[in-house]
Amino acid sequence: MRSFRPNKIASKMIVAYHRSELPRLNGSIGFVPTMGALHEGHASLIRTSVSRGHQTVVSIYVNPTQFAPNEDFTKYPRTLEADLQTARECGAHVVYVPSSEEIYPRPDISVSLSGSLSERWEASVRPTHFSGVATVVLKLLNIVRADEAFFGQKDLQQCQVIETMIDLLFLNTKMVVCPTVREADGLAMSSRNRYLTDTQREIAPRLHEALVGCELNIKSDMHVERALEIASAKLIEVGFNIDYFSMVELPSMEPRLSVTNLNSKLALITAAALGNTRLLDNVVW
Repeated sequence: MRSFRPNKIASKMIVAYHRSELPRLNGSIGFVPTMGALHEGHASLIRTSVSRGHQTVVSIYVNPTQFAPNEDFTKYPRTLEADLQTARECGAHVVYVPSSEEIYPRPDISVSLSGSLSERWEASVRPTHFSGVATVVLKLLNIVRADEAFFGQKDLQQCQVIETMIDLLFLNTKMVVCPTVREADGLAMSSRNRYLTDTQREIAPRLHEALVGCELNIKSDMHVERALEIASAKLIEVGFNIDYFSMVELPSMEPRLSVTNLNSKLALITAAALGNTRLLDNVVW
């Protein structure tokens, strides 16, 4: 176990490597769970928490249980010193950097999911993913005991899974979903964007363009199925390999092919790969 040491970057920010080293915070607590490789999307979550008057805790932990054996756990970017600098600049009060020995100390329990949220879309492509996400988030929420936890809308299905878990397990943390932060050309910010080649990076913004175009077509009374087909064809034409491109109702994430007689929000969601890099995006209206 690594012993506690104050962050060398800024004395006002505490870095804890074990939950016993987390300080007692006065007032309300905001929490931003991350896997590190922080970018402006993460920074916006931290700043939002701070702006709401919270003592803000950021966790940095690459969670092995949400990766399948053929996924990029070992290659996932780990940039701790740069992440600490980002957290400090955004006003974080504590950065929690646990080890796997602490989070998973022995043969472990896990959160078991059922229903459409655990079967469709990301869950159908990555069957063990959301169980791993829900398990680690539950552990972290129990450790930090935050009043509010902040997540980005880019991972829309993940947000629905976590919000459902918080509700059904009667947790005392309120979930706050913040808008997706984008590059100037519309690409949703993601730690995995760094995997894109220069050519792929030029193509990648087409994913958001397709979502926006599809939304406009549907709002112009084009049949939903036809609008989805057009958007998907455009993505395939420029080199995307599409896992799904669909319209769903929130919060259930059930697919919908009509915009009439609905009392809830709708979203267009997609996951598509350029080469070996898988990108997620959505628009909600």
